[in-house]
Amino acid sequence: MKLSDRTIHRNRNDWEKYYRNKKIVTKAVDRITTEDIESFFYECIRDYGLTKKALNNMKLIFKDLMKLAKKKGLILVIPFDDIELNLNGCEPDNNPKDISRVYLPEKKEKSLR
Repeated sequence: MKLSDRTIHRNRNDWEKYYRNKKIVTKAVDRITTEDIESFFYECIRDYGLTKKALNNMKLIFKDLMKLAKKKGLILVIPFDDIELNLNGCEPDNNPKDISRVYLPEKKEKSLR
């Protein structure tokens, strides 16, 4: 699978921000439980004010690491597959309504034609 440069850059930034020096990444992969994963993600939601989109992006890193661990024979089952997160604590996406958007004069003129 070919990843875009943008995805690689985002994943590196997410690793540095959310995963580096966290207890869960220092734990042996075969000792990580579903509860460990859920607690980690709830902590990130709380500490970083994540939106659902940001949470899903950072979850992909963890999921891919678990898939790799299974492929390498380090674990038999992927505990990530059983997580259940209540996303009510996530920040709302920042999607301003059209009325509050600011347009450059050229773009505004083009859109009115």
